[in-house]
Amino acid sequence: MSNMNSSSHELQETLNQLTNDYIESEDLGDGHTLLVAACFDNDLDALKIFHKKGVDFTVRNHIGTSTLEACAMNGSIECLSYILENHIVDEMINEQEPMSGFYPAFYAASQNFEDCYNLLKQYGADVNMEGPFDKTASEVLQLIKEQAN
Repeated sequence: MSNMNSSSHELQETLNQLTNDYIESEDLGDGHTLLVAACFDNDLDALKIFHKKGVDFTVRNHIGTSTLEACAMNGSIECLSYILENHIVDEMINEQEPMSGFYPAFYAASQNFEDCYNLLKQYGADVNMEGPFDKTASEVLQLIKEQAN
């Protein structure tokens, strides 16, 4: 009986790993993975399930976007809050996207998602780090505010 339980447990672990690999890396046809798509869509329920399953939130999608960047560029404040409050990817808060040089706070600022920008800043984002165009996230947000007036 113990062999059967051991074998069943191994099978479950293998299935979980295959599922996690799919969530982390399967291209949905637009370069996005299920994980990053959930962040873009602000799908907090899916994100919580992925986190509980042990999905690796540090994996970037096929076009180089991280979970934090996906939340910041789309104003997905609920997902962003969950990731930051649970310290899931603290090490990525100032990491720049390889292709564009954007980083989460820069994305939030460039899209005028001030709530996301402030939340990132609250959790330690360096809003004075230079991004593309020789501008910081702080400068970009200020420029957008000035243009709105």
